[in-house]
Amino acid sequence: MDNSIKDYYLTPSEPSPLGIQVLHAGEQNCPPGHYFGYTTRTHYLIHYVVSGCGEYHVNHKTYYLKKGDGFLILPGASTFYKASDRDPWTYRWVGFNGQAAKKILNDVGLNENCLLYHYEMDDEMDSYFIHLQESCRNPSGSDFVRDGYLLLILGKLQGNHILSQTKIQTRKNSRFARAAQYIQTNYMRNIKITDIANFVHVDRSQLYRIFETAVHLSPKEYLNHYRLDYAGILIHTTDMSFNEVASCVGFEYSSHFFRLFKKHFGMTPLEYKKANR
Repeated sequence: MDNSIKDYYLTPSEPSPLGIQVLHAGEQNCPPGHYFGYTTRTHYLIHYVVSGCGEYHVNHKTYYLKKGDGFLILPGASTFYKASDRDPWTYRWVGFNGQAAKKILNDVGLNENCLLYHYEMDDEMDSYFIHLQESCRNPSGSDFVRDGYLLLILGKLQGNHILSQTKIQTRKNSRFARAAQYIQTNYMRNIKITDIANFVHVDRSQLYRIFETAVHLSPKEYLNHYRLDYAGILIHTTDMSFNEVASCVGFEYSSHFFRLFKKHFGMTPLEYKKANR
């Protein structure tokens, strides 16, 4: 698999008459565990998951996404996203701005209150993304045509646009949603897998099947991922010591925390802190 990133940037000479302007577009077949962020941008960015799965972190929330799902990144938002270790995603993206961008996104149903969408890719939508990317790769092409392809993509999303957090991760009130909520409420405690299973009223084997189906993770992996992702936020945004962070997110032993942190992020907590200053 070619894991190289393809991202083609433009330098528009003047504002688009359409009120929305493509800045770059690309795609990547991500290797297992590949991540990007935390970082902020000065423009809008839409990602679409072509295959595989991964997770998107924004505003202290974690969203688990798979084929057909997508997410919006807002200007100024601090975001982090990571490919699955087992089934890493391939995604496409388009970055844009413009005086009408916010209104157009609102019309589609994407805004600060709803950053996720779902669309089952068809040949027409696929061709829009391909043509847009090819047009960005050849900057001598028409800005108007590029911006038109973006509007066609957004137009296709309208009517299909919204999947709430619970609908993307699971259906509302499902057993996985209840289990995930239990973890997100009690992650700082010494909770056991049996505690989660008892809360959802299933046995351990059923719980494992529920998590594997929903997010391709075991309950323990999900719990550790949630703890480690929140640890990353604390390291990035506070002056807590690494031992304090480990304790705060529910790790009894710092050595265990350090080992899992490096496996999860591909770097030590100190390296992570330096990289995200």
